[in-house]
Amino acid sequence: MSIFSWIKLSIIVFSLFCFCGCSFLGHGKTELARPVGVSMDSVPKYNQDGTADIDVKKNPGKDYGPTLKRKVIYKHTSDVDVTKAIGVVLGPGLNRTIAHISLIKSFQRNKVPIHVISGVGMGAVIASFYASGYTTTRIEWIFHNFFNETRKTKPYSKNWRNMTEKYFIMEFKGRRIENLSKTLVLPVLDEKTGRIIFTNRGSLSEALIFNLAFFDPGEGDDIVKRRLNMKIFEKSCFMRFGVDILVGANVIDSGIFFKHMNKDLNIIFSKMAENIRRQKDLPDFYLGLPTDMMALDSIDKVPECLLKSYEVSVDMTDKILEKMNKENLD
Repeated sequence: MSIFSWIKLSIIVFSLFCFCGCSFLGHGKTELARPVGVSMDSVPKYNQDGTADIDVKKNPGKDYGPTLKRKVIYKHTSDVDVTKAIGVVLGPGLNRTIAHISLIKSFQRNKVPIHVISGVGMGAVIASFYASGYTTTRIEWIFHNFFNETRKTKPYSKNWRNMTEKYFIMEFKGRRIENLSKTLVLPVLDEKTGRIIFTNRGSLSEALIFNLAFFDPGEGDDIVKRRLNMKIFEKSCFMRFGVDILVGANVIDSGIFFKHMNKDLNIIFSKMAENIRRQKDLPDFYLGLPTDMMALDSIDKVPECLLKSYEVSVDMTDKILEKMNKENLD
């Protein structure tokens, strides 16, 4: 057999081998082996701007609610700059909590992301609306409707409870915290231990029922006392949910008073205000919103309260941006 015949035969054999090998791989649906301990699902997909989105979970492989998205900028192979995850806690304060909307507006207009949001009392309601994807305009509209219905109603009265159910509880009926569009962390009662814990999963309506009754004098002195000693701005609680920078917003920093005189509520909220003031150094940023012109159960000064709170929030937003830029440069 000539040399040319050998070459021709070798080409035919090699072609048959490649064809059979490809057919075998196709029919058998063979997959590449994954390295032990590495999840291929967590490998970031690169974007055109040189960034990638990665998920940060408490325990990979388990369902712990919404995953926290972070932006990773790849400057060089050994130089990775991770944007800090920001958490915001909205403090309690009945009608005054509407001022928290001004803080959220300031963050949005200055393009400062809120990765994790939390709240206590009525602050939990605003946090829930935001985490559910409601616009600040719609949240304001819902609260104004609630205010109009409760204008002459004392907090925690039967009519007040009915209105909170109508405008807040029913709005979230059937929803779960872990299925919201943003990461929400709320204080709830652990029935096994009897302690208040922060969680990012469970029934949203039940969590809000607990928060709306947080300062209810009818709950009993011992229960209310334990709640008043709660550290709502404890950063370590939120670091478990991926928070790097914590912002604590307070609407009862000063001037606790009620339009409809209520001795029990005045004592409860005065003690809570004192407790929160002692927590000023716990978050990275503490913001006492200027709401002392407004009674906790009134709507008389809402426009002024929103305007002044927005002005103060803009200054806070600038400080947060300055801190993030400085850390990125370092």
